[in-house]
Amino acid sequence: MDSRDRSRLCAWFACDVTNPVGPAWVEETAVDITALGGYPILVLFAVLVVAALLIWKRSAAALFVVVSLSGGAVISSGLKLIFLRPRPDVVEHLDRTFTHSFPSAHAMMSMVALLTFAAVASHGAVNRAFRTFAFASAIVISLLIGGSRVYLGVHWPSDVIAGWALGVGWVGTISLVALALRDRVAPSIR
Repeated sequence: MDSRDRSRLCAWFACDVTNPVGPAWVEETAVDITALGGYPILVLFAVLVVAALLIWKRSAAALFVVVSLSGGAVISSGLKLIFLRPRPDVVEHLDRTFTHSFPSAHAMMSMVALLTFAAVASHGAVNRAFRTFAFASAIVISLLIGGSRVYLGVHWPSDVIAGWALGVGWVGTISLVALALRDRVAPSIR
């Protein structure tokens, strides 16, 4: 094996822990994907979704989005303050970080936001294929965002898995509460 083959092999198998696995475009793609789970992007889309829902006079759905995302952010931030888990130091971080590691806010909040948007978009949809597409898309994008956090060296896999699980759990809980309130307290706000 000559030096060119060795350097290509090391590029793919991370012989150098400061150099991530794969070609440069993979790293750039991971940075772009991880940005989708950041608060600036999620808040921007939440504002647009809430505004659209208010224009369509779907105030209960708009409130559901606000409560779901706000509650998720509070849970994520609160757990970071409780656990105070340091970020991985195994490899160089390829993204800037400002908080503790556990749980991954990108993984949790992308799961919360995208599942919430999917729930609102598919509410009342008679087409099962659309509902399946909406929820599958939310999950796949959230998985990509969480995976990018591990690839970029800023989270342990357990941080990301916990974020996903907490996100699914929170949206499931808030959805059940919303359904119970809709059916019992204000059936006319549908």
